[in-house]
Amino acid sequence: MLNNSIVTDSKAFFGVSDVAKRWDVHQNFVYNLIKSGELPCLKIGNPGSKRPVIRIPLDSLENWEAKQLAQGAK
Repeated sequence: MLNNSIVTDSKAFFGVSDVAKRWDVHQNFVYNLIKSGELPCLKIGNPGSKRPVIRIPLDSLENWEAKQLAQGAK
């Protein structure tokens, strides 16, 4: 039996293109935030591919957005 209390309507993880669309920016902007360590992510190994799959947790997005809003309010 499925426990409905753990089912959510929102995505828990986003790809780089999802984040770029959410913020209306180029994907390179998101990659640069990841590379600099400003935007935490998961890098999941993808056998047969040279690059890992990148997934950004929702809480990482929300924390980065809140930080930007707080800096803008100064």
